Order: sequence, then C-alpha cells, then structure tokens
Amino acid sequence: MKAPSLKQLQIDKTSQKMIIFASIASFLLVFTLFSAKTLVARMNYQNKVINAKSIARSNLIKNVSNNESLLSAYQNFNNATTNLMGLQTNGASVNSGNNAKLILDALPSEYDFPALATSLQGLLSSTGVTVSGLTGSDSSNGAISGASSIPIAGTTPIPFSFNVTGSADNVINTMKIFEKSIRPFQFKSFTISGSSSSLSLSASAETFYLPAQNFQVKMGSVQ
Repeated sequence: MKAPSLKQLQIDKTSQKMIIFASIASFLLVFTLFSAKTLVARMNYQNKVINAKSIARSNLIKNVSNNESLLSAYQNFNNATTNLMGLQTNGASVNSGNNAKLILDALPSEYDFPALATSLQGLLSSTGVTVSGLTGSDSSNGAISGASSIPIAGTTPIPFSFNVTGSADNVINTMKIFEKSIRPFQFKSFTISGSSSSLSLSASAETFYLPAQNFQVKMGSVQ
C-alpha cells in the first residue's frame, strides 16, 4: 500500500481543522440563538414588571392624593354642626348625632329587634301620640318568615307593627316622621279610625338590616 503524500496529509489535516471549526461555529450559533431567545424572554418579562410597577406607582400617587381629598370630605361631612336630618349633632333626640352615626344606624349589620323597638318607641313618642302596641320578632328566622315585600338588594327585612292614639295632627305627624327617618321603611298596611280629636292608627311595616361583608385581598401575578 502506497503511503499518503505530504500534500495529501496537509489536505486531510486542513479538512479536520475545517470540521472542528464548523462544529465550534455550529455550537456557538446554537448557543447564541438559545441565549438570545432566553434573553428576549427575560427582557419581555422585565418590561412587563417595569410597566406593572409604573402603573402601580401612578395608582399609588393618585390614591395618596385621593385619600387626602376623601379624608377632608369625610371630616367636612361628619363634623357638620347640623346632620342630614337637620338636627344638632350634639342633641339628645333619636335622630341626633353626627352623620356617620346616622348612616350606620340606617342599615345596621345584624338583626337586633330590641334595639329597633327602642328606636321606634322614641320615634313614635316624639310626635305626641300614645304608643299602645309595638310588636315584632326577636328571632331573625321569624322576621324572614314574616316578611312579605320585596327587600332592598342585599338586605334582610325586619317586619314590625304598632298602634298609636292621638289627635289628628299628631297621627299625621307620625306618618310624616317616617319619611324623615334616615332608616328605610316600607309600609304593608295601615288602618285609621276614630275622630279628629282622637284617632287610632294601626300599621304593619318593615325595615331592613344589611349583613356585614367580608373582604379578602389576594395577590396577583404579572402575566
């Protein structure tokens, strides 16, 4: 067998180098493409994070400004010397007190008929009539079963009935005072009998309470 010539050895050696160089170039190309893809993906993610942080920062600045405005508006609303009912906030009547108290009393968060009965007793007596009967249910189950009207969305009705006696003007004022109450009332029926000097009013009505809501804050993720 004839030994390869020097020229042939040089060609083989050059071919081997070309193969090595081509392999290294292919590896570098694949590595570069993979790295570029990973880098682009990371850049896109970081851009989303930066954008989300920028939006959150802008919202936070707005919230701080709105919080100051809201606090100022609430203080002006709640510290007024005359409340929404036109009464002095430091008065002793049923509808006295600051506006925040009136709003909270308008729709309490739990069923409490004894408290309602006390409030109604004061409300009715303030018109000069004699309250001869004020009935309802001490149980929320009894209240729900006795309800007949369509309740305000999200609320639970509290049915009650009352009987009052007084002059015609006082009985008329009794009906008007419910219109001025901060608490919502719906009348189902009422009966008036007697004379102008002594009228008797029997009424069946409902008020409402709004069960307390529970809020949960959940953490989100950048998509």
